[in-house]
Amino acid sequence: MKKLLVLLFTAMLVLSGCTKQEEKKNETVSIPEEALGFYYEQIAGRGNLSLDENGLIIVDWSSSASEKSHWQMQTEYDAATNRLTYKDGLMSVLTFAENGSFTEDVKYEDGTGYFTIDGDKLLWHNDKKDNGDNDIVFVRNVELGQGEANMPNPWIETTDLNAAIKEAGFEFELLTDEVLPQGVSLKTYMAMPGILSAIFEGNGNNLLIRKSNSAEGKDLAGDFNEYSKTWSDRYKGIDITCEGDGKMANLAYFDIDGEHFSISYNAGNEGNGLTIDQVGLLSDALKTSGISK
Repeated sequence: MKKLLVLLFTAMLVLSGCTKQEEKKNETVSIPEEALGFYYEQIAGRGNLSLDENGLIIVDWSSSASEKSHWQMQTEYDAATNRLTYKDGLMSVLTFAENGSFTEDVKYEDGTGYFTIDGDKLLWHNDKKDNGDNDIVFVRNVELGQGEANMPNPWIETTDLNAAIKEAGFEFELLTDEVLPQGVSLKTYMAMPGILSAIFEGNGNNLLIRKSNSAEGKDLAGDFNEYSKTWSDRYKGIDITCEGDGKMANLAYFDIDGEHFSISYNAGNEGNGLTIDQVGLLSDALKTSGISK
């Protein structure tokens, strides 16, 4: 009888241990409360992100006034790495009509990648479907009621160059098709006090031109990709620093009369950049942009 009781007691302990292990295994780790809420993309300011307590991340990225890209990603949080990992992410393009209705064109439903929580920032490390090896940085948006010590999105977006000039506080040259890479056209201007950005797209290429009276170099461009080559060139008296594969520049920055400029073309896509003549044409056109007011 004693043997039977010992066996029963042992079995109960084993079962109890298994139950506790199972409970521990099924225990979910909560996402840090301070990471929840709304964010905006810090370079161009065209992307917005929301993260809820269930790990659902939604990203909307405007490409024009009538069209935006839309991602939905159900993530799982790993406290050890501070990562929010997802698979089966959905990406679609939303096209809006004048009456407010929209159509949705689903591009894929198998996106994979992860976000890293970095203080007041979320770093998006995506798969090759979208931003490849490049990180997209989102910062907290205090205007939407999240956070206390963070700045709201400082950028305004407009297709009116005069409005962008007024916001930035200096002149900016309207670039013509003759100096632009073939196939790209203006999508929008982004401006904040001290910085004006012109964004061009077309044929799968992206061109970002910036002017500032304070920020300069890579800080102005916001392109922190590591390129295999960095070199200097000179075009019509303008000293230009280029980064890329040594022949084609994905990034170029230079100063003219005390003002700072940057040109990014297909950032991170080394080998698919601009020739020095193309960079030179753009820099020469920007030379007439005028001095800060």
